[in-house]
Amino acid sequence: MKRGYEQPAAAINSRLQYIILSSGGGANDFGDLTEGALTALGMTSNNTRGLLYGGANPDYVSSFSQINLQSLGANSSFGNTFDFIPIRNAAGASNGTRAVFAGGDNADGNVFTIVFVLIASGGSPDKFGDLNDDLSGHDAVDSAVRGCFGGGKAPGVVNTIDFITIATEGNATDFGNLTQVKFGPAGAGSKTRAVFMAGGTPSRLSEIDFVTFSSTGNAADFGNMTVARAAGGMAGHSSETRALLAAGSTPSSDQNDTIDFITIASTGDGVDFGNL
Repeated sequence: MKRGYEQPAAAINSRLQYIILSSGGGANDFGDLTEGALTALGMTSNNTRGLLYGGANPDYVSSFSQINLQSLGANSSFGNTFDFIPIRNAAGASNGTRAVFAGGDNADGNVFTIVFVLIASGGSPDKFGDLNDDLSGHDAVDSAVRGCFGGGKAPGVVNTIDFITIATEGNATDFGNLTQVKFGPAGAGSKTRAVFMAGGTPSRLSEIDFVTFSSTGNAADFGNMTVARAAGGMAGHSSETRALLAAGSTPSSDQNDTIDFITIASTGDGVDFGNL
């Protein structure tokens, strides 16, 4: 589960949807947010619990909630955002035990703070460290060990990738650079490879970048998605073999319901999966 970048006001809703990664087809109804319509939430998960951090509609919120991924239904309270500060656009990552949320923006502007919480316990997060820049509009990809944060605005659009070791608190370290500057990409990956899909400059992009978690260095070209897109509620998610990219604003529309997929271990263009 990954972050949904800010949507146009007319598109904001309270729906939760789910997809079966191993098969093609459309999304299905999961439930509704108890807070009502929200956008720009920070998101991450393990195999049983999904976490939803902050968000806005249009005011920033400090809610921090959870969903049970094994059953359908609404979210429930998990805690509050760090220092109870309302925030949106934080990028979430997890090693299965610990969740981290990095950057985002609040009423005072972009932030560089990284916070963490134990997924099994609930409660409000503690300080983990700092990103290298005040970032918003970036996204995260995680392995069992590392979390990588790519792209975003600081406040200009950047191509940087930061990384952390999720089990150990500390400041982020430079990993390398994306192939171009972009905000609002969607991150996904396996335990060995991270992909950053689409994004904007602000022109909408279809390009996919990838890096190998175990080494540092600049991203390489993976291929292209079927539709150029960024932001607009766009989100990515993955299994160990397949990554999906859903929604996003396109050059012709603020709202897009297309879902594409790629096979993470190979390179190549995205393939139509279905629709939201």
